[in-house]
Amino acid sequence: MMSNNGEFARGWPVVLTAFCGVALGIGAVPIYTIGIFAHHFVDEFHWKYSEIMFGITIMWLVVVVGSSAVGYLTDRFGVRRVTLISVFLFSIAIASFALSTGSRVVYYLNWLAMSVLGLGTNFLTWTRVVNFWFQVNRGLALGLVMAGAGMFGALGKPLVMWIIAAAGWRSGYLALAGLSLAIVLPLAWFFVREPPRAPDAARRSTPTAVPLGAALRGRRFWVLGVFTFLVTTSVAGFVPHLETVLTQAGFADPQQRSLLPALGLSVIAGRVVGGWLLDIVWAPAVAFVLLAFCSVGWWLLSSGSHPHYAVALLAIGMIGAAGGVELDVLSYCTARYFGLKSYSTIFGALFGFLAAGAAVGPVLLGYVFDLTGSYSSALRASAVAVMIGAGLLMTLGRYPILEDTAATAVGHAAVD
Repeated sequence: MMSNNGEFARGWPVVLTAFCGVALGIGAVPIYTIGIFAHHFVDEFHWKYSEIMFGITIMWLVVVVGSSAVGYLTDRFGVRRVTLISVFLFSIAIASFALSTGSRVVYYLNWLAMSVLGLGTNFLTWTRVVNFWFQVNRGLALGLVMAGAGMFGALGKPLVMWIIAAAGWRSGYLALAGLSLAIVLPLAWFFVREPPRAPDAARRSTPTAVPLGAALRGRRFWVLGVFTFLVTTSVAGFVPHLETVLTQAGFADPQQRSLLPALGLSVIAGRVVGGWLLDIVWAPAVAFVLLAFCSVGWWLLSSGSHPHYAVALLAIGMIGAAGGVELDVLSYCTARYFGLKSYSTIFGALFGFLAAGAAVGPVLLGYVFDLTGSYSSALRASAVAVMIGAGLLMTLGRYPILEDTAATAVGHAAVD
């Protein structure tokens, strides 16, 4: 995995830090755990699933509004300052859920506080620092970092379920907050630093030329935005409902506990392999193939009858392999098509499409379930939507050769 120029030899602490930051940040923890806590909210507070899932909508609406601002702050003040402050405040906000009293207003205010305070823990900040440390192996490095979300799905969800079974759901929230403070905060303190100066030849090959205004006026920006919205609405809408989908399919709790880790493990495999492929294959083609697997997986789960265990396992694996591919592709394509000069600002604007899709998806699927008592039609619509998005992405064309500027040195300085 080490390139000839020693990128991984120098940058592995950054990858490790970003991996943990993604795993225990706002892009993974609330999404992967709300399905676990939802059952306890229903039992204790008698809320509806759509009401509970509205918390995710609040979070992603905040991300829609705030991503560009965080991108600007990151470009202006650097990743290190933004992440250190945000990781600490995000952990406190997560812990505050343990104080829930049954008031929906307080519950939604908790989501609002966590969303605002945790904006600096989202994918934007972690991918920025990785993009500046890696050029030759950028796709693989991003894939490894994004695998953090899958790792949390594979290990974090069972851990939270075990803690809840042993000490109650409030202890589950306290444990999540403790993990973020104990792992991510010290790693960010020690390892999120300015990368070493690249040799002149490497700097000359780094694309850094497209400013935000030019990106917004171009077709590629909007193609990436629509692709991201369609895929995220479908994928992010599915993940929080997985437990209920399996229940509707007739799987008992013991079977669900053995099936759920398959999603996280397949996300890890898909992101690492997909990231590696991004370095050697055109990114839209990689996305198209992975999303085709995802589409087939949803069709297998949407049959309406009790599928065989092996079929469900295969379907979850196929869906997980494409889980988050839109984020990997979005980060990689932002750097390749627009460069690094205004990476955080452009990515922040594009991240708004992802946040909008993630805000709509869970509530939309919850509404369909409350209305029909089934996920079949929603899963089939999701299968079609992701393939439309993948088809749009294929229109992006070749990576441009962008004019080099002095912005690389400025960007390096902004990382610290």
